[in-house]
Amino acid sequence: MKTLFAAFFFLIALPISADCEKLSAAMNAGLEMIEYNGGVSIQLRGQTVFELFRGVSNPETNSPLTKDQYYNISSIGKEFTAATIHHLVEAKKLNVDAPIETYFPEISGKERGKITIRQILSHSSGMVGSLLNERDIDFADHQIPYQSPTADQYSQFISDLLKVGIFKQENKPGTSFSYSNYMYVVLGEIVKRVSGKDMKAYLREKILPLADIQTLQFPGDPSDMSGPELYPYLLDKDLNHFEPRVKSNELYIDDYNVGYGNQVLKVSDLHRWNRAYFNGKIFSGEAFKDFIEYNPRFLDESTNVISNYGMGYTRDAAGLSTPFTWGDKLGHTGGDRGTNSISYYFPKIDLSVVLVSNRDGKNRLNATSAIYRILVERVLTNELNCAL
Repeated sequence: MKTLFAAFFFLIALPISADCEKLSAAMNAGLEMIEYNGGVSIQLRGQTVFELFRGVSNPETNSPLTKDQYYNISSIGKEFTAATIHHLVEAKKLNVDAPIETYFPEISGKERGKITIRQILSHSSGMVGSLLNERDIDFADHQIPYQSPTADQYSQFISDLLKVGIFKQENKPGTSFSYSNYMYVVLGEIVKRVSGKDMKAYLREKILPLADIQTLQFPGDPSDMSGPELYPYLLDKDLNHFEPRVKSNELYIDDYNVGYGNQVLKVSDLHRWNRAYFNGKIFSGEAFKDFIEYNPRFLDESTNVISNYGMGYTRDAAGLSTPFTWGDKLGHTGGDRGTNSISYYFPKIDLSVVLVSNRDGKNRLNATSAIYRILVERVLTNELNCAL
């Protein structure tokens, strides 16, 4: 812990320099001090102005991390789900203020059927991420390896989750913030029921080409994993060494859904996504206006902090944690067993910042978040003079 604090003080003390090569060397020294295993990439107006990858992709072989590897982005993938929903809204195929019983007639008349898509997108449905009672549903029936499930089997699984009320409803919908992965799973099924295409197909055919995304892949589907995916690593219980997490193609259907994220892609494509998603390139008109302006600011009772979550992304107001001249900061973070990531975009100055890591343990997302703040606030202050 002392080493971690010492490294942060070292980074904070870095002078603002127009010499990006010296800056890269200094940052690398600081990241080494805290044993950060990951990458930092910054683009201004679509051009890379700072990029640094350090550490290993596999501690067993000591193969290095590179910018060309495919990083698991965990919950950042919720942005793809939100974009798909808004794309369908723009096409007038669904309404974000419609109750979900519109798309799930099997729960018509039930209280949870009154939850709206807008509330799910903004994590204000009142439903928590944990399950209410596992005995209400026979999960063994859904332990289906990825090689075998049919589309109907998967749809039935989602329907079962809703029908038995397996989600725990803690608050009245539209009154508070409660982060829920499983409700984003429901959004993925809504996409299928409305469009006739599952989330993977809809993303590939309708969404990704609009952002020129070339590398996004879906863990768990062996036929899809053609790129150099980084398998996540976790510290063992004694914090002595890293052990590989179960590989993607060994997971089961109830562990995986495109709706709540966990896609993998190259960092360069995540920059492209930021510029397209937050500039109206995926959907536009009234759908984009609603998406970019809706900022409900519900209380997160688990932290007693006002949430900054909109409909598929977070928003920090200009001047809150970065220079006022940069404008609002939009984006998402992601963290799972063995991986963490940060993706932020400042539309006003066309600045995209991405941090990725394939390690979990004593430093995890806290270290990634601290590195983000120090790098952005110290290195790119004064009108991004390192890049200009």
